[in-house]
Amino acid sequence: MFLDWENNDYNLNIAEYLSESEGEYIIETVEDLTTLLAFGQRDDLVFSLQNDISLIDNPELFIPYMKGDFKGNGYTIPDLSVTSYHQSAVGLFGYVIDANINNLKVHDANIVAQFLVGILIGRSDNVTIINCSTNGCIAESVNNTSRLVGGETRILLYNVRGEEVFTEETNLSIG
Repeated sequence: MFLDWENNDYNLNIAEYLSESEGEYIIETVEDLTTLLAFGQRDDLVFSLQNDISLIDNPELFIPYMKGDFKGNGYTIPDLSVTSYHQSAVGLFGYVIDANINNLKVHDANIVAQFLVGILIGRSDNVTIINCSTNGCIAESVNNTSRLVGGETRILLYNVRGEEVFTEETNLSIG
């Protein structure tokens, strides 16, 4: 994708990477999910999950920045696994701003990070979360950690649940 961007005068067309239905871009595979790395920062886009997507074979995959809306449609993203000693805002979505996330389950997560850590969202600003649930393990050494959202500003939560999360103090060696 980077070479496409570089070879096209630093522009990408989302239609070349994701199919669209009724104004929503369809997420069906891990590869589709990775397109949010390039297009998730666009606030004019809506992404729609169409089935469960396991991240078991994709450790360290998370979306660092998200501004578009994400519809989970009741599906699950299991097996999120991220170890990030040098980055804050870690979760399935790292930093989410001006967005809506609904009907999504993130289960069996395992995250090791230091600051602003949540299974769904590491840090949020002006976000609405509806009908979402998480479970898994967070190991961290500082603060602002939660089962759902690590650090938040202006967040609306409706029918959300973070469960079975074990948070432990860990001595992280940074060097």
